Amino acid sequence: ASSNPVTVAFPYGYFTAEVSAEPAYNRVTLRIGESYRFTNISDKTDTLESDGTTKDKFDYVVYLADGTESSRGSNTYTEPSIVGGRYAVVTMVAGNPVTFGVPYRTFDVGSAAGDAISHIDISPGRNSSYRFDNNGSLTNPIKNNASVVDGKFDYVIYKADGSVHTDGFNKDTDPTIPAGGYAIVT
Repeated sequence: ASSNPVTVAFPYGYFTAEVSAEPAYNRVTLRIGESYRFTNISDKTDTLESDGTTKDKFDYVVYLADGTESSRGSNTYTEPSIVGGRYAVVTMVAGNPVTFGVPYRTFDVGSAAGDAISHIDISPGRNSSYRFDNNGSLTNPIKNNASVVDGKFDYVIYKADGSVHTDGFNKDTDPTIPAGGYAIVT
């Protein structure tokens, strides 16, 4: 909705109009670093809509009702679809403030307990290794900005049983961790 008044017209004999305390949409404006949770309480799929542009980026993760990851997007402007009974956590990561909207009666909206996707800076050096455990049900990438900042890192990715899945020396790619697996990154 804009800040300018809009005139709505309808046939006199067929409609009535009255003031409603209920809005059509729940609207939440997020700034960089802010997160929100959108829970679809209906039985239909709906899209989390926004007024952002291709320059306004956010991270999101959509979860099943039991907390299992269903889908995700990182540094994107693509609006996620949320199936009834699922919820999404959205975090603004770049650009201008963006207003997100969902139908009022079909979504519960509230502050998120944390970011959609966590970010950690890894600096060069012997004591700068991190372990990343994939607790989700999907294979997850280790998204990074190494190619943008002309950086490199080493990694070994392990399967849930502890065997080596893959490794990389002096890389700037986005390796993936299988569900239940983990990675050591330096």
